[in-house]
Amino acid sequence: MVHLSPEGLYGVDVPNPWKLVKAAQELKEANDNLRRQLDTQRAEIERVEGRGQLIRVGAIRTIKQCHAVVRNMLTIIPHDELARVSETYVSLFTLAREQRLNMSGLLRRLRAVGVKPAPELEGVGATFFRRSDLRS
Repeated sequence: MVHLSPEGLYGVDVPNPWKLVKAAQELKEANDNLRRQLDTQRAEIERVEGRGQLIRVGAIRTIKQCHAVVRNMLTIIPHDELARVSETYVSLFTLAREQRLNMSGLLRRLRAVGVKPAPELEGVGATFFRRSDLRS
């Protein structure tokens, strides 16, 4: 039970305060993990010069939706679409950063073993590879 007095709240009865603390910690961890995942996906797309390039070439599907208040049309990229693109493609920048190599050196190595950039994403301002091509 919560009591209100001029000094503030007091007498908060909690069945087991440690369960609440643990639940709050788990919720914060889940939120942080989701934020990191979304930030990674967003950063991957934003690295491309002219953010709309991946949309223009059709690599990212969008939804047109009317804004609820202002009534103008918005272009929305669904979260599952960002996940699909991140699972399908990886940028040369990200690969080089993960392997701690410079981009030109990594590109030479990939070309030497026959891995070519994704042709459907040529001309978007960055070099992308299909993840499936990198596994083989």
